[in-house]
Amino acid sequence: MSLLTKKVIVWGLEFEVDYDYDNGEPMVMYYKDMSGQPETPPSVEIQGVFVDGNEQDLYEVISDEVLDKIIEQILDSHE
Repeated sequence: MSLLTKKVIVWGLEFEVDYDYDNGEPMVMYYKDMSGQPETPPSVEIQGVFVDGNEQDLYEVISDEVLDKIIEQILDSHE
């Protein structure tokens, strides 16, 4: 994973988000040893959230609801 940056808008506010993105893994029904692997969906790990070019990271003070919307937009942009 490498650090990526994306601008997202939630409720009219523009955030610049630093994050790591993982593509996930496809499901494997059976390996040769008859074991398998469930699908792992894509995921986002937020590293920092900034507003108006400010260097102050707001991640700790943003509500879970806003963070969920940010993650949803980032995942949608990678589809």
